[in-house]
Amino acid sequence: MKLRPSFPLLLLPVLFIFSCTIANKNSGEEPAAVSMVPAVSDTAVTEQGIDAIPETDAVFIEWNLADDELVRQYFIYRAVESAETFTKIAVLPYDCTCYEDSDVGLYTRYFYYVTAVSADGFESGPSDTVNYRLVKKATGLSLVPESDPARPGFTWLDPNDPTEGGYILRLVDAASGDHLWLTAIQSSYGHGIETVIYNADGNAVYDSLLSGREYQWRVDITPSTSFSGSESQWATFTIQ
Repeated sequence: MKLRPSFPLLLLPVLFIFSCTIANKNSGEEPAAVSMVPAVSDTAVTEQGIDAIPETDAVFIEWNLADDELVRQYFIYRAVESAETFTKIAVLPYDCTCYEDSDVGLYTRYFYYVTAVSADGFESGPSDTVNYRLVKKATGLSLVPESDPARPGFTWLDPNDPTEGGYILRLVDAASGDHLWLTAIQSSYGHGIETVIYNADGNAVYDSLLSGREYQWRVDITPSTSFSGSESQWATFTIQ
């Protein structure tokens, strides 16, 4: 006579497979380290990586979305003035890829790294460390009175003392957001007041600006020290 296994014995393989699955999902495996988005040149049309922002005095950092199903959160760490003592300053959900640190001061260098955290609390090693130093934003953005409307003069004030360095002027079509002119300008050291005529370098998309169109422009201050600067708020004008 053949003996049939009892019901509990029939469940053993299923229970074994289920328990193995649970063990694998909560095995304490550490997520892969986060990959930071590299910063680009100050003159790049598409901005990315660690940078200043126009809206406020804040440091913007950016990383690539984790390609790891274990990741449920990111921890943001920061150190002040040297990359020695880091403190966790933020916890973000797994689908975030950037962070704006507004709890910062001017002329101070901040260092950052990001870690990935799994559902069961295991933390990856640190990402590459990035750093940035904010300076004062350019102010008083305006068009030079009585300049040619089709080729206006742009003027602004650099409030940093001493002047921090050069500038990047960005001019975009307000409707489309397309860059029409992006030019690097050396400081004139004229008591902080700077002026440049549209298309002075011949690199603008159009020789002259078109009437009836709305334009936006801003000025980035670019000190000689790496990973340092500011971005003014956008100013708007229309050629009549």
